[in-house]
Amino acid sequence: RVLELQSSSQIFFMQAGFALVEAGSCRSKNVLSILMKNLVDFLVAVVLWYTLGFALGFGNAVPTNGLFGTTHFLGSGLLRDTAVSDELSTWHIQSMFCATA
Repeated sequence: RVLELQSSSQIFFMQAGFALVEAGSCRSKNVLSILMKNLVDFLVAVVLWYTLGFALGFGNAVPTNGLFGTTHFLGSGLLRDTAVSDELSTWHIQSMFCATA
């Protein structure tokens, strides 16, 4: 789990690198709007991943013959215990991939 957390933080900093590349390739008057666009893009992507994406990608797909998942909508089942579960670790690293893409 520590390796997954380290990997997901590196993926998160890729988003910051992309933001700096975009900010460096535009005029100085537009830098703030580019950075805000990247921040909003990241936040919207993580919220949508939490509400729909993880459920469709990693939920139980048996009822749909493997087409898409039908469980974990709105994060249900991710925080069953006080301990960090494997599903929560998977959710975190995949959310970073989703937001960076």
